[in-house]
Amino acid sequence: ALFRTVLETGSPQQAGDLLSMAARLRPVFATGAGDEPELLRLSDGRREPDLVCLPSLIAPTGAHQYVNFAGALRGRRQVWAASLPGYRPGEPLPADLEAAAERLATTLLRRFGGGGFALGGYSSGGWMAHEVVRRLEAAGAPPAGLVLLDTPRTTGAAMLGGMTVITRRLLDRFPRLPLADEQVTAMARYGELLDDWRPLPVTIPTLLVGAAQEGPLLELLGEDARSGWPLEHRRTDLAGDHFSLLEEDAAATALTVDRWLDTLRDRAGGTR
Repeated sequence: ALFRTVLETGSPQQAGDLLSMAARLRPVFATGAGDEPELLRLSDGRREPDLVCLPSLIAPTGAHQYVNFAGALRGRRQVWAASLPGYRPGEPLPADLEAAAERLATTLLRRFGGGGFALGGYSSGGWMAHEVVRRLEAAGAPPAGLVLLDTPRTTGAAMLGGMTVITRRLLDRFPRLPLADEQVTAMARYGELLDDWRPLPVTIPTLLVGAAQEGPLLELLGEDARSGWPLEHRRTDLAGDHFSLLEEDAAATALTVDRWLDTLRDRAGGTR
């Protein structure tokens, strides 16, 4: 309730500061510990590879972001949504970025073994997806590819304040979405862990799906929110904006990703 009040009446920086203080009161887990992230299968299909998706870091967030996307691939490809460590009730927060990425990588290794899936992330979730790929490559079990859905090129300045701006926009658009304390404090924690973060090179193919209409997001956050990727990748821009990619334009987004994933299968000569 207090956060909602600050969100509606205060500045983004004040809202971010409040969340940062609250996040420091939560228990943390170190590398090699933490709760098992949840993996939800959102669609069935026989095409390889499967696609595992990480949601945005910005609350309210979760598997619901991919429901329309996965629905467009039902009967074609298995799409999974993985929860981010620390966002569910009762979970501790990661002590550092390594703890969060290692926890996700371990879960994916246990479920998929040495491959058979690609990893994706929406918006800021793409940053975590990239970090997980690095751990999987180090373990000798890289995924088939990395999919970034309108992921900003950098974390930017005053990132947590910007996150609260998006939170308010999402609550205005979807007033029935619950806003749990665990989610907003986890958002603050990840915002701090990723402050001034930059991606390090990976070897797997990377697809960036951008939104042709950048105006709505840039109006909210400025140039730091412009999508892009500093490492080698293939880019495809679709009609729509940052928010519509997984909402009213979700089917077009899904089919674009699906076609690219088929090229990875053909390259590997895989079938199911």
